[in-house]
Amino acid sequence: ILCTTDKYRTECQKLDEKSDIECIVAEDEITCIEHVSRGKATFSSVTAAAAFLGMAKPNIVMHAAFQHKKESNPYKYQTALVSNRNIKGGLSGLRNVSYCHPGFDATDIDPLRLIEFERELLIKNDIDIYSNDAAPIVENHIKAIHDFFGPSCRPGRWVPDTEFDETLKKRYSRLLVLCNTTNSGNALSQALNCALNNDNPAIALTTIFTITHEVQKEMSAFTICRNGSMSNAYLNPCEWSNLSNEIIVGNNNSGSFK
Repeated sequence: ILCTTDKYRTECQKLDEKSDIECIVAEDEITCIEHVSRGKATFSSVTAAAAFLGMAKPNIVMHAAFQHKKESNPYKYQTALVSNRNIKGGLSGLRNVSYCHPGFDATDIDPLRLIEFERELLIKNDIDIYSNDAAPIVENHIKAIHDFFGPSCRPGRWVPDTEFDETLKKRYSRLLVLCNTTNSGNALSQALNCALNNDNPAIALTTIFTITHEVQKEMSAFTICRNGSMSNAYLNPCEWSNLSNEIIVGNNNSGSFK
């Protein structure tokens, strides 16, 4: 049984009809990994980011890693955190700064890569989003980000359900305060400019590609490295993540992938 996401629904249906492989569609890759872990599915092809998050689940094993083709954009998968200040303390030093995000709908970057920083931020600052059973985990996550940062811009859709999405944006509106002040350009450029044009300390989640094309020598721009250090964004930007491979995952009972 193969699990895939809605992106491949058509291919999944054809596979169901024309082969001996049963194919099921899940909401996202993490749900597919959950299905594999519980034995509802046997295999799934997921991004490296999803595989990294899912390896903590029981019974999950990796069978293979692959790339579809050589990427024309060498920086496509290199996300970066840019700050308009030389902030000390790594992720612990970001409390109350402004946060500029490109949104989850406006780029071709895997959403799991775009949320990876937020998850690590909460872990590094000992913020638990799982102990409050009164609200969904996704709301606990958004609330934690809202309470941690100052006025920010996290545009686009937060959750698939439109009504719930609107409710969350009303409750945690500080995450939208700066969205009306972003400059024109693509979402990654808007996030970068949102931070660099801010008079107060601010960070942006963008890509190395965007930085190398838009950051000028005279700008006050730094990248936050994984080890907590800062580097000059113009001279030597450091990446936050670079996860380009896809991974075939299975459960302990799925045997070898061939």
